[in-house]
Amino acid sequence: MVQKREAELTEAELEEYKHHPELGWAILKEAKGVNALILNAARHHHERIDGSGYPKGLKVKHLPVMVQIISVANKIDKIIMDNSNTFELINQLVEEARENKLNPAIVIPFVRHLLRKYVGEKVVLNDDTKGEIVFIFDNEPSQPLLYLTESDTFVDLRKNHKLKIVNFV
Repeated sequence: MVQKREAELTEAELEEYKHHPELGWAILKEAKGVNALILNAARHHHERIDGSGYPKGLKVKHLPVMVQIISVANKIDKIIMDNSNTFELINQLVEEARENKLNPAIVIPFVRHLLRKYVGEKVVLNDDTKGEIVFIFDNEPSQPLLYLTESDTFVDLRKNHKLKIVNFV
């Protein structure tokens, strides 16, 4: 079991850690009845659609959708282990989708689903402005429409990607 966060590993530890997908795949391969999709997911769950992942540096055309879904789930697990803030999770996932590391066709519906339950909640932005989530847009759910209570105005975060929700009030 890894006792450190990935960012805390030494270079040698990180290189050793990067072998765990292959080791997991080898163990699962010996078990009877394990579906090939699960084997692929175990082996490639750290791959990124732009080819920047490991162990093979595969790009999207070589990554089945199941692997891409497991990669997003693995990233969610990592973020939650490092920080339980819902908006940190959302912001990191969306950033990795924008950077072409995680598939936006998987990330955006998940973020939309997660954020819809927070309509009506009071939040704080990265510039310390406070507001209330009024509406979640389908195409950019991480950039909702907010009502700013202090100025009695609305702000559409889609028009200013520098503003991000960072926490609940």
